[in-house]
Amino acid sequence: MNAIAEKNPKWSIIKGLISSLLPFTLLYFYFTAIKVLCVDSLRFNSTSLYIYLIYTAMISYIIINYVRTMNDNKVTTFDRFPFTYHDISRDKRIEVSMAVKEQVIDKQVKDKIVCEYCLVYKPPRSAHCKECGRCFLKRVSHCYFLETCIGFHNQKFFVLLLASLIVHGMAVIIAFIIALKTTPLYKMVAVRKNQEYTLVFEAHFIISIVIAFIEVLICTCYLVFHLYLIFRNETNLERKALNLYKMNDDALDYVFTQGLVTLNTPDLNRDTANPYFLGYYKNVREVFGDGKWEWALPTYTMKGNGTEFELNCAKEELKAKTLVPVIPEHVI
Repeated sequence: MNAIAEKNPKWSIIKGLISSLLPFTLLYFYFTAIKVLCVDSLRFNSTSLYIYLIYTAMISYIIINYVRTMNDNKVTTFDRFPFTYHDISRDKRIEVSMAVKEQVIDKQVKDKIVCEYCLVYKPPRSAHCKECGRCFLKRVSHCYFLETCIGFHNQKFFVLLLASLIVHGMAVIIAFIIALKTTPLYKMVAVRKNQEYTLVFEAHFIISIVIAFIEVLICTCYLVFHLYLIFRNETNLERKALNLYKMNDDALDYVFTQGLVTLNTPDLNRDTANPYFLGYYKNVREVFGDGKWEWALPTYTMKGNGTEFELNCAKEELKAKTLVPVIPEHVI
């Protein structure tokens, strides 16, 4: 739980309710599609069997991507680099992983960039999330609807989740509109123990259609935004920094630690200023992998380890740039 939520219990409850909207709406959709439509309305005939199998497969795909999105964001900079600024600055030969040894010791990193909150080494493209209270590798953005950060390890699964939710929402809208027009919904009667019960199916279908429309609208906005970031090979913070750079504003100059843009070179076009722009198709493959058949699979296909990224400029073009990190007073 983040620090803001810990100080404000009410805000913590609100965030918990928001993040639980998706699981509860999926449960309601499943109830409406299977119980109301297939069992009660269609009496589980051959048509309802097809609906049941297709809808269950669709929900299963959504759940897999949801779980992977929520669980694959656990790798933070602290997990990869479990030592403080003092450990780096004093060059202690501590027992660290091979990745840390290679990047910090063997390469003799001059730019000892650390997070002023976590006090942990920050690789390129990593950033601190105040909501989560942690730094994430290639942190793209924070999703408030899921209450989780989207970054290197779960960006693909998040995009697949959004796409599957859009397809699911459109399928729900179409199927329930057809059901409203073709099924006698107003007074369907079930006889049980000589008692008559009026089953009002229409309300469930209408509510589901409204919720599905909202779901499609929200997910489409998120999907378009994240596809833009993937095609450009940018994080949200890098997008803001590049926008400011094009306006000759260096307020977010600290965001990039690699590439020609770190040399304060003026008048670079956006593709050159972003050191990670490799071309649209290659940018997509950085997240979804080389095999197109893998793109829709909820499998891990991201390239690299989240700490080193391919650049669009040769290393010999770059010069060493000394970066002075902001170190909190209590660690000096």
